[in-house]
Amino acid sequence: MPIAAALRLLAGPRASQAGAGIPLEHSLRLASKWAYTTRRISRERAQILITGGSRPQAGDLMLARVGHVEPGAALLLASGDSSTLFEGDLVVVVYGDRGAARCADDPEAAAALAPCHLVATGGIAACPSEQHPAPRTSTRLEPLGLVADHEGERLNLRVAALTARHSGQRPPVIAALDGSLHVGPAAGAAPLVSGFCAAGLSAGAARLVVPEQSPRDVSLREAGAYPVLDLTDAGICSAHRQDPARVERALNALVGHLHHAAVDLVVLDVGLGLAHAEAATLVRSSCFKALVDAVVLSAPDAASALVGVDWLQRHGFAVSAVTGAVAESPGDALEVGDESGARVLRTGQLGDPRVAAGIHAALGGAGGLRGAG
Repeated sequence: MPIAAALRLLAGPRASQAGAGIPLEHSLRLASKWAYTTRRISRERAQILITGGSRPQAGDLMLARVGHVEPGAALLLASGDSSTLFEGDLVVVVYGDRGAARCADDPEAAAALAPCHLVATGGIAACPSEQHPAPRTSTRLEPLGLVADHEGERLNLRVAALTARHSGQRPPVIAALDGSLHVGPAAGAAPLVSGFCAAGLSAGAARLVVPEQSPRDVSLREAGAYPVLDLTDAGICSAHRQDPARVERALNALVGHLHHAAVDLVVLDVGLGLAHAEAATLVRSSCFKALVDAVVLSAPDAASALVGVDWLQRHGFAVSAVTGAVAESPGDALEVGDESGARVLRTGQLGDPRVAAGIHAALGGAGGLRGAG
């Protein structure tokens, strides 16, 4: 069926019926831009579109038409490529936790699949609220329906989620954390990976917290990590409003699969500062403590570095290094080193293969420079 005819079908009276399911035409599947968050789900499973009266859940796949476009807006595709967005584009994205929460609280929003916003370039949609208002320039989406399989079962990130798999002794695990209200990749994560790879070590990596307002970061892969996983691989679109136990299960699954990839070590990028409740809860969990051998803490200044190091040490973590903006100030770096005893390194130093090999050796790995000069 031509795209125009398929779109007219979506606008017809059948589509407006509560819980209606109509065929998702092959032409629409081909014409749509499938976001990176959907990459683990085969497009061939997408056979039905559930329209009127559909109350979404976090992780549900949604077909939407792009409305207002933020200047320079792009969507990271399932292939890993970036695609510029234009008004009228069809996209398949994932409902974020804020989007599902608003529809759970607002019957009118649920009945109409309320307009929402693209809040992460990797493909997460969320509804604005009083607590989380949308920027005036954000890219707006007009939902057309929730994507389901041929039996009418909604396609959710959970259907293709990785499950925990552990066997034998796992490799050392080091977490990159930020000690502030930072949102986004921890400053030490990519330099760490770069240094380990320069030292001849293979590093797998995972993003543990994917904030809805932060685009997916690709620097871990560019630094040499393989494989690189994130929470969507474990069936969660973000840690926002999630049951902590579910986030812990996701962490176990991610580390287990990186372990199974036979890497020399694992770098975990906690993409949310310790001052955020979700990150602090995760780091305090018995699961995180059992899996993580050491931490590299990034901080903007001496005060947050000292508080962060003290917090981590009180919770039983070894701090391999402190990095970030604090390390660029000689005075702050000296203060942190003297008062905490932690090693303070600029991010560029983390990429030094000899420094990386020393960190690896301290974690119990083989400390030699395999393949480095």
